Amino acid sequence: MTTYHGTVVDIGGAGILLRGPPGLGKSSLALRLIDAEGFGLGQNPLRARLVADDQYLLEKTKAGLVARAPAALAGLLEIRGIGIVRMAYEAQAVLKLVVDLESGAALPRMPEAHEIQTDLMGVALKRLQLDASDPAAAAKIRASLF
Repeated sequence: MTTYHGTVVDIGGAGILLRGPPGLGKSSLALRLIDAEGFGLGQNPLRARLVADDQYLLEKTKAGLVARAPAALAGLLEIRGIGIVRMAYEAQAVLKLVVDLESGAALPRMPEAHEIQTDLMGVALKRLQLDASDPAAAAKIRASLF
């Protein structure tokens, strides 16, 4: 397994990787997803659970790309202004979506086909580009699961 920087949450069995430069809001967006459920485009409420914050381990398996927290960080989430907190978490998640966090000015309004997919370790995954400070960021993530 290889260690990477990013945050992973699980929403209804789908692993969501939040990645981007330090300080762009990965942990904050994860907290919003964990704290409040939403419906995305479906009819059932979807709430996230933490898998890994700041660093995650990634392994290619028959099931897909499996992400988990390094043992020392399992169940820990950094909340800016509060500190590092311990919380319930999922031991692992199979990645289904990669969310690249960028500044709002750099985001395409209507992404091209090549912008909505990415490759990790030879596995094609759905990709979403978001501004973490967008009030609708959590809803957009849930909507993209459909």
